[in-house]
Amino acid sequence: MDAKDLQELPSLERAEFINKLLLEYDDDHLKNAAKAVGMKYSAFCKIMREGGFTYSQSKKQYEKTISLEEYKEIQTSTSIDNGSDEALRFIADHLNELKQLLRQHETQLLLDPIVYAPDSKSVT
Repeated sequence: MDAKDLQELPSLERAEFINKLLLEYDDDHLKNAAKAVGMKYSAFCKIMREGGFTYSQSKKQYEKTISLEEYKEIQTSTSIDNGSDEALRFIADHLNELKQLLRQHETQLLLDPIVYAPDSKSVT
């Protein structure tokens, strides 16, 4: 991919592409990635910061950073107490099994245990 193609990519796709490229290098990750796409190092870094991405030196990858306002909005929109969150996670993990149980329940004959109990009296 050349510099023009990289600049035309949406910022998320650009970061994903560069993160894959960065994994190939052992030293001077950013400089080698800039060379690989045919850009100057400073221009490469500037373009990669677009869209709120920053380079994490510990991970050697670009990551999305968000503002405090965005973070607060995410926190309030996903504020579910732990019990509900755990239940939702369980349902999501076992959704297919739960669907299968419901299908089986629909096709089975339900017998009232009081009527069919062995100690119940029958009247004719």
